[in-house]
Amino acid sequence: MKSRSMRLRSHLVVLVLIALLPVLVFAAVMVALFGRQEQRAIERGLLATTRALAVAVDRDVEASITTLLALATSEHLDSGDLRAFHRQLERVQPTQHGWRRAFLLDAGGRTLLPAGGAPSVADREYFRRVTRTRRPFVSDLIHDRVADEPTIVIAVPVIRGDRLLHVLGVALDLRELNRIFADQAVSPDSTGAILDRSQTIIARSRDAARFLGRRATGVLAASAAATPEGSFWDRTQEGAEAFGAYSRSRIAGWTIVLGVPADAVLATVQRAVWTAAGGGAVLLLAAVGLALLVGRRISSPIAALTASAEALGRGAAPPAPVGSTVAEVRRVGEALAAAGALLQQRQSARERAEARFRDLVDDVDAIVWESDAAASRLFFVSQRAEEKLGHPLERLQSEPGLWLGVVHPDDREEVAQQLASAAASGGHHDIEYRARAADGRVLWLRSIVSVVPGPDGRAERLRGVTVDVTQRREMDARLRLETEAIDVVNRTGQVLSAELDERKLLQTVTDAATRLAGAELGAFVDNAGGARSGAHVPVTVSGAPREALAVFSMPWAAALAGRTFRGEGVVRLDDLRRDPRSRQDAAGDPPIASYLAVPVVSRSGEIHGGLFLGHGRPGVFTEREERIVVGLAAQAAIAIDNARLYEREQRARAEAETANRLKDDFLATLSHELRTPLTAVLGWTRMLRTGQLDAAATARALEVVQRNAEAQSQLIDDLLDVSRITSGKLRLDVRAVDVADVVAAAVDSVRPAAETKGVRLQSVLDPGAGPVSGDPERLQQVVWNLLTNAIKFTPRGGLIQVRLARVGSDVTLVVSDTGQGIRPELLPHVFDRFRQADSASTRAHGGLGIGLALVKHLVEAHGGTVHADSAGPGQGATFTVRLPIMVHAAAPGGVRGALAAAAPGGGALRGVRVLVVDDDEDATEVLGHLLRADGADVRTARSAAEALRTLEQWSPDVMCSDIEMPGEDGYALIRKVRALPGERGSIPAVAVTAYGRVVDRVRALFAGFQIHVTKPVDPSELVAVVASLVGRRAAS
Repeated sequence: MKSRSMRLRSHLVVLVLIALLPVLVFAAVMVALFGRQEQRAIERGLLATTRALAVAVDRDVEASITTLLALATSEHLDSGDLRAFHRQLERVQPTQHGWRRAFLLDAGGRTLLPAGGAPSVADREYFRRVTRTRRPFVSDLIHDRVADEPTIVIAVPVIRGDRLLHVLGVALDLRELNRIFADQAVSPDSTGAILDRSQTIIARSRDAARFLGRRATGVLAASAAATPEGSFWDRTQEGAEAFGAYSRSRIAGWTIVLGVPADAVLATVQRAVWTAAGGGAVLLLAAVGLALLVGRRISSPIAALTASAEALGRGAAPPAPVGSTVAEVRRVGEALAAAGALLQQRQSARERAEARFRDLVDDVDAIVWESDAAASRLFFVSQRAEEKLGHPLERLQSEPGLWLGVVHPDDREEVAQQLASAAASGGHHDIEYRARAADGRVLWLRSIVSVVPGPDGRAERLRGVTVDVTQRREMDARLRLETEAIDVVNRTGQVLSAELDERKLLQTVTDAATRLAGAELGAFVDNAGGARSGAHVPVTVSGAPREALAVFSMPWAAALAGRTFRGEGVVRLDDLRRDPRSRQDAAGDPPIASYLAVPVVSRSGEIHGGLFLGHGRPGVFTEREERIVVGLAAQAAIAIDNARLYEREQRARAEAETANRLKDDFLATLSHELRTPLTAVLGWTRMLRTGQLDAAATARALEVVQRNAEAQSQLIDDLLDVSRITSGKLRLDVRAVDVADVVAAAVDSVRPAAETKGVRLQSVLDPGAGPVSGDPERLQQVVWNLLTNAIKFTPRGGLIQVRLARVGSDVTLVVSDTGQGIRPELLPHVFDRFRQADSASTRAHGGLGIGLALVKHLVEAHGGTVHADSAGPGQGATFTVRLPIMVHAAAPGGVRGALAAAAPGGGALRGVRVLVVDDDEDATEVLGHLLRADGADVRTARSAAEALRTLEQWSPDVMCSDIEMPGEDGYALIRKVRALPGERGSIPAVAVTAYGRVVDRVRALFAGFQIHVTKPVDPSELVAVVASLVGRRAAS
């Protein structure tokens, strides 16, 4: 399709218009710049005003915060005199501009001032923010539940020490915010507004009541959320187009907005636009008229030049050039005449160039050719084609399809498609492919093909230059292999340097070695055990299933594989089947021919194992593959050393952390176990000294003191025994001991405890079991510890059996019970020092966790062994002690003394109701007696559940509770008490516990106790504490 032509005069008109276009564009740009300058001036004015308004807003808010913080320091809040503080607040409020209502909240959100049952504000965001951050906070627009209208709240915390006592706040009168626009002399044509942090209108210079609480419009809301200040085009709430600016206040976080009507901003710009448009139209009309006049003078000579050009196209000599006042037209005529002469000279030069081209292409080390569009027939081909491909030139040019026929069969279809694509799309195309020469050789060729289009625009011919790139492709292949090897080695090194899992890093090395060596099968075989091991087992396998190695046995002493495990160097075989040693190692015909084995040697010289590689074809592994695998083996050895070092370090760290945790648990338990008996001893002795107990109570007191003193003595003896064993200072009074007498004595000593608990105790003792050599007291201690341990963990109605018999050359003692059993994960650690199945404060059984450790050490000191068995929780446990038979002896144990003391009661708790909670019966009884001695009305509970049931029926003045109790401990109890409604939830509470660390005291106070008292408790101290809590509650 021909393009539409234009006359010369039309071109001149267009030229003039194009020349005027920059002037018009410049005028438009100047008008736009002027308009923008005007807009920026308005914007700067608006921003300055909004900043001033923001400063004024922050000044008022900061003044309110300062006043509130000053009130928060009032001494009336320290003393709890809320009436005096209310009077102070009423005096201050009239002096504060914009304050509508001041209020005081407690830490839970309840309104304290003004009194009158105002609803809780615990759900308000400003309350949660102040209580969490303990900093002043200005709220967004909220609904005042007291005044039933919108408001803004400024709240500050009232802090004493590190405690949040109250929240002091004030609700603002939003009508007072509107005066800020009048104070700052905002123009009547402008519209001002204040937005809170949620983009809600809280003040406005126009129609404030109408638009209060509405959200900001879209453009303004988005801009204000993105930047603290700026300008915008948007519509006002009334729907009018406006330009405005905004600025965010620093303290309140509010956004102050000021807008002006769009007409006021655009009026100046519109006047400039109309002026520029009128001037441009006048210039345009004048320029077009001048262009038409000049064009008429130029068009006549141009027509003469056209005739000269047509003659030159026909091959004829052009006419003489015409005269023209236009110098360019005259020179064109002269050039057309010279072109006619030059055309004749070029024709002869072309013929000579074609002859030179033929000579040139024959000398180039490339095949130059030209064919039809389908490349099925050659029109021209250079002499190099016969040298490279072995086919005569005459045959290549005369036989259709032969040119494509030399392409390798595997590449022929793709090459044909690429040539067809080149013919369809035109341009230049680069194709690489394989070709087969007449003698069968395979060559790599590269053809650069260009398309010669015909008159109709479609491909008519193909021209190409084909180069032999066989050597380059071979070099590329070798370079690619080496690059891939380096890349795999580097990645493998990175993985090995970061991986600490031995199996994963060995799999990485095995995969890398198999891939880089081109092996079909690869494996890493561990050398664990060295010469002592039997057949080695592959740890990791690559390229084949693990069963593929089943035909090989790899003992340390094997003829071929054993060389690797013995560190005798690398073994590389081109054909394993030809090596006689493989017949000795393999159980059948090996599935591989090529064989490569490399030992993995640690830095200390230890043989970790070996990398074994195989391939079904012979001669696959060369010196190159051997060098790569040797390098990987060295990396693997270092990685294995690092992984094993890390594993040992982690294991040692875990053991140290476990030991440290067990030590802490033991110290806490020790504190509890030592203080609990002391509570009963100290309490009863104080009461005995008052002389107010009758004979029955005195006997009971002495019994409790003796029993707890003996328990305390036993704990200390056990600790001293553990210390002696650990330091190697334990001494045994070795003599001939009749084990049957020792066991019988121990059974008799614990039988009362078993009967008291309701546990049956059966013993079957062989009097002829045989004597042993040992310390009778220590052996009785072993039996006593096993029996007391069984009684402790066997419930009422359970059975404990003691059997003593001679088994071979040993005396065997078996203590079995039907108690709670031992968990499987704890069974290996039952004889560890300080190890307990339950070390929490809710554990149901006391003790230090050293009894079984003493048993183990004492039995081993006598040359025996002790073993524990259990089928699991609830299945009971069996402890078996074996002692070598020697001689026989027996010795009785000693009896501990007791200390008696007493303290008088003063009646300070007369009429006071006290609830005592403790799972220990002695502790409950002694605390009840000493409190009753001072006139208190005491009720006791043995568990947290029983205490809660008592609180449902009886309202005490004070609660005294132990911490460590079965089921629910004291912390859980006090949390449930504090959750009770009414006065029951605020009962003063004392934590009476044997846990006396600072962390225990802090935890008790944070849980809800008022006072923490450590066992053993002094009666006068406890009475004073209870009396103080009763007085404090009465005062409040």
